[in-house]
Amino acid sequence: MAQLTVNGGITATGALDVTGNSTLRADVFANSDYGSATQIYGVRAWLNYDHGDDTIMGSRGVTSVSDTSTGRFTVNWSFTWPNDDYTLLVTSGGAGGASGDDSCGSIGAATNGTTSVATRWKSFTDGSSIDSDNANVMAVG
Repeated sequence: MAQLTVNGGITATGALDVTGNSTLRADVFANSDYGSATQIYGVRAWLNYDHGDDTIMGSRGVTSVSDTSTGRFTVNWSFTWPNDDYTLLVTSGGAGGASGDDSCGSIGAATNGTTSVATRWKSFTDGSSIDSDNANVMAVG
């Protein structure tokens, strides 16, 4: 396994390529041609889920999804958050119709959980609970 260990600081001009897993135990700053470096925050977990077929299409940081009822599912994280103050973004889309482009998602509980989070999905057209065919969840924190 490759390892990058830095004591103090590191300055790289040009590309810095690291092969293998690397752990940064400090704040990360980046300047993407905006004129100054600012702290950046990574996506901790993401999920693309077909609720109608109960199929995880792709994910990272997610161990499983629990289908709790029509229009509701719980995302189970592969790690424990240090607290419930993370940001969750939920979106949906698809081939169109009530279970695709005409649906929206939201957080399904008063607070986020540290090991899982509940979501709920509704139809834009009539407000009924639906199983989205392209539910997307992203967690940053």
